[in-house]
Amino acid sequence: MEDKYLKKLHVSFDNGTELSGVDAFIYVWKNTKGYNWLGKLISVPPIKQIAKICYAIIAQLLFWRFKLFVK
Repeated sequence: MEDKYLKKLHVSFDNGTELSGVDAFIYVWKNTKGYNWLGKLISVPPIKQIAKICYAIIAQLLFWRFKLFVK
């Protein structure tokens, strides 16, 4: 498995396109019963930018931890 798939959440579609990171989470939340509101909230531009920064930091820390403990 490529590291890029370990670093971020990915959503792949049948037509070959994919979403990753915060955009993938937004897609999942908007299409999950009970979480549609969260997808809409995170889609608001200022909130989305903050979410992308937080996601980048947290994802990098989790990836580093995974690489440290899994060999």
